[in-house]
Amino acid sequence: MIKSGLIARVSEQYPHFGSAAVDAVVNAILARIAEALAADDRVELRGLGVFSAVARAPRPGRNLASGEPVVVGERRIISFRASRTIAVQLRRSVAPIILRTRDPVVRSSLQPTCTADQSRAA
Repeated sequence: MIKSGLIARVSEQYPHFGSAAVDAVVNAILARIAEALAADDRVELRGLGVFSAVARAPRPGRNLASGEPVVVGERRIISFRASRTIAVQLRRSVAPIILRTRDPVVRSSLQPTCTADQSRAA
């Protein structure tokens, strides 16, 4: 879901607010989260997870154009750790992976390719 989708869904759920008001609230929340992370604060949203800014140490890299080694400097990245509630929901919602093959038949990687009767015949 992208931000406009979130705004649309919240506007549908609470039609008395209007989409302009919901847009302003969502933008204010996201701006405050960005400000807190820039100030090295931790942002904890109960039931969703924790955002934090983490420093990555300098590391060796490679210049893709010339191929020569370079040092990638220290950076700050955003880390997110999901709450237990979200983590459990994600584990429950795991769907089988669908693989596309050259033939028009689509098979799931979690389904056996032959039945028990076919394996006995072989």
